Amino acid sequence: MHLILLVGTAAGFTATGNAPRAPVARRHLVPIVMSEEPVAAPPDRRWLRSLFLGFVAVQSSAALTYEIPGLLGPSPDYFGALIDTGFSIYAVKMLAGQAGLISDVSVDETALAALSDFECDVTLNVGREPNTWMPAEWAASGGRLSLPLKLRFSTEEVDLGVPGEEEMGGRYVRKLYCDGGKFVGAQGEVIVGCTGGGWSSVGKKGSLGETKLRMFLDFPKEAARNDVSLPAGRVYFSSAYLQFDEANRAAELEGAAPGKVLLPPGGKLALLTEGGLTIKRNSARNLWGGLGDIFLILGRFTIGESKAERGDGPETPQEKAERERAEDAARGRRI
Repeated sequence: MHLILLVGTAAGFTATGNAPRAPVARRHLVPIVMSEEPVAAPPDRRWLRSLFLGFVAVQSSAALTYEIPGLLGPSPDYFGALIDTGFSIYAVKMLAGQAGLISDVSVDETALAALSDFECDVTLNVGREPNTWMPAEWAASGGRLSLPLKLRFSTEEVDLGVPGEEEMGGRYVRKLYCDGGKFVGAQGEVIVGCTGGGWSSVGKKGSLGETKLRMFLDFPKEAARNDVSLPAGRVYFSSAYLQFDEANRAAELEGAAPGKVLLPPGGKLALLTEGGLTIKRNSARNLWGGLGDIFLILGRFTIGESKAERGDGPETPQEKAERERAEDAARGRRI
């Protein structure tokens, strides 16, 4: 029993990266549905992860009740006691995080102040990326789906419930407002609904002083453009931000790397303007997240300054040229 659980947990650790590598032969197992009509989000089975961890905690703790006293006997099982101790600590820590008793979210007052009610434009660039586990037929043509959105950061705390989101640092996040967007498909304009999401700064600062910025948005229905689709459900955004002791250091960074950072009001924070998009696709093969979440690379995104929305009148030549340049860039064409 110890060896089976050990192998399963080790497999879970290797399945949680943002850019997983998998044998080509296994890609067909990923349940992505392509359809002309929007489809509902996959069912939420996150509770199965808590159930599995609870089983591990109970089983390992029960084993310790006779393994620890047995260490003083004639036939001590040191290996079994060590393994069950490790599993007990791991399961209890994970369950405590899911319940919101502990968290990996960085309580960063500078970030909260800088991003409070901060509005920006985000463009999703959905399409095939290297090392993705998306099905072979998904975006096989090399096409892209470009979806512009408007985001507003909020300091309002949101309870995601048990088991929360490990990718977001735990059970509690900050509210992210988004009403959706639109793009032009084969049949004309396509409206993409969004119910908003959340954001959080996760973990300790990196070697360059950067802090991980994690966001997610919930899309109630799938949106498709030819063989590229934005699946229904939760889409995760991975980026980072930098902090500065003085406002002029942020300005210096923007001057040295124009377009690479976005400076919210105040000059104490610099957001990286590019990041990765992923979706979670757990299934029976990883016990619906019990052995660790599986993320599939969906594309990338860019962040820019918020621009005023245009009216309902005809598109100007300047607006048309800007839109075509953005669409060409999203498809990877040279301008």
